[in-house]
Amino acid sequence: MKKNVPQPNSVPERGKADPASRFNPDTRVSGFTRSEDTDRAALSRQSEQQPASAPQTKSAHNKGKLAGAGPARKTTGADSYYVSFEEDSSPDRSRATDALKVATRKKPGKYRWVKRILIGVAALLLVLVTGVVILWNWLLSGAQTSLTISPDQSNQTLPQSTTIAAAVSGSASDTLAETAASTPTPTPDPDVAIIENAQYDKKITNILIIGTDSRDGESLTYALSDTMILLTIDQTEQQIKLTSFQRDMMVYMEGESEPQKLNEANFKGPEYLLQTINQNFDLDIEDYIMVNMIDAEKIVDALGGIDVDIPDDQDVLDYLNRLITEQNAIYEGWGEDRSGWVDSIEEGGYQHLNGRQAIAYARMRELDSDYQRMARQREVLYKVYQKARSEDALTLLKTVKTGFSIIRTNMSKTELTQMIFALLPTLNSDIQTLQIPLFGYYWADTDNSWNIHANFNALIPKLYQFIYDQLPSTFVPVSLLPYTPLQVTDQEYIPEGVKDGSSTIANTGQDGWTTDGVPVTVTPDMGLEPDETGTMGLNTFATETGDAQ
Repeated sequence: MKKNVPQPNSVPERGKADPASRFNPDTRVSGFTRSEDTDRAALSRQSEQQPASAPQTKSAHNKGKLAGAGPARKTTGADSYYVSFEEDSSPDRSRATDALKVATRKKPGKYRWVKRILIGVAALLLVLVTGVVILWNWLLSGAQTSLTISPDQSNQTLPQSTTIAAAVSGSASDTLAETAASTPTPTPDPDVAIIENAQYDKKITNILIIGTDSRDGESLTYALSDTMILLTIDQTEQQIKLTSFQRDMMVYMEGESEPQKLNEANFKGPEYLLQTINQNFDLDIEDYIMVNMIDAEKIVDALGGIDVDIPDDQDVLDYLNRLITEQNAIYEGWGEDRSGWVDSIEEGGYQHLNGRQAIAYARMRELDSDYQRMARQREVLYKVYQKARSEDALTLLKTVKTGFSIIRTNMSKTELTQMIFALLPTLNSDIQTLQIPLFGYYWADTDNSWNIHANFNALIPKLYQFIYDQLPSTFVPVSLLPYTPLQVTDQEYIPEGVKDGSSTIANTGQDGWTTDGVPVTVTPDMGLEPDETGTMGLNTFATETGDAQ
């Protein structure tokens, strides 16, 4: 219904809507005029003269549209001006409008509980991530990471007491020195070796584990590396592989005129050892982790010890106890107070060993051979690995903290973290093992010292296959020492007649063999034989072929 309502005394300026109209969304101003001195009587007379308007349908005034378009209309009657309004007084419309207002007011709070949950979850995740970061930094706080070799140490001279010159007699020494001096450093052809093998680097991680036999912490980095184990983490196959390098292998080294034992390379630092292994085995290892073998007992103790089967042999027990006593003296001294000394092993058999006893067991060598010692080292390493898999989280944290505190590495803390995450999927798998050199591809020379002459060029394809699960298409051969077998042999020591030239067994002779740097094409028969690798499982240990001497 239309109504003509007199304008109140307070009239808005021309062109502006009445403020009261803003509170009623269903009322629109259709026009307005000004009236002065209006009274109730004039309003009454005007209403009587106004004809009754026809009822307005809802459709004609949908949503409060203006009743008339165009300018404001002037009413009859002198000096009387009125503001014309129209209203939709439909009850349904009023209820719908009120419901819309209520819904609009409630809408912001409708999902308030969801918002609160999301904020709580985000806060919890932030706390957890912060806690993990703090915990991981605490675990790594004792690790000596991102180490580099100092120039003064890298230039030091290696000891000459075990050079191959002392192991050969007569004119062979002079010839060998000339051969070693003229041997070029093997450098892989980038178009052949690196590009073709680039796929290996994506899912294969190689880290050299170096165990030194240092009796003081200061010379740890520049000491004999009695243990050299290449840790391979195969993320594709979720497999761990361990390759042991024999310490007495004679190798050519950068800057040295005569071959040296492999373990002596660490006298110039771990980077120099990495370089030497890479040159002689056509590898590209970049990372190392170094630990003092005696300090390694702390890791075993953190796990509560390991179970090992000790041979029931009195000579073995006497030798083992001598090493335990030696380690007791290093840690506790020879004073009268020996309360910190670890007990000796009284009898053989399967028994529980603490850290000092386990490391002494892994160090035994003189009763059998370095190959047997390499096998014992892998056994202890696997026992630690096996024990860690069954321990609770608190013990594992303690063990990891202890392990990081005794290592030295050129890896950053970020790289160590990546290595740990790469290891996690492999925890339920057995460990594959290989020892270098394999029996049949070396001769031992014992004239003056225990020296190993290995045919590296026959071992390189096998090593590649073990690490990368496939043979390389080619590789760059390396120089070989004098009196090295060039065919598979069943003899461990240099046969009679080889040094005087009377033997018909193919070997490098007194001059050795110098590489020409030309890549060699690999054929399937150069690969591994089934019995040349081993597996360390939950209950069994496989010893590789060649447990010599």
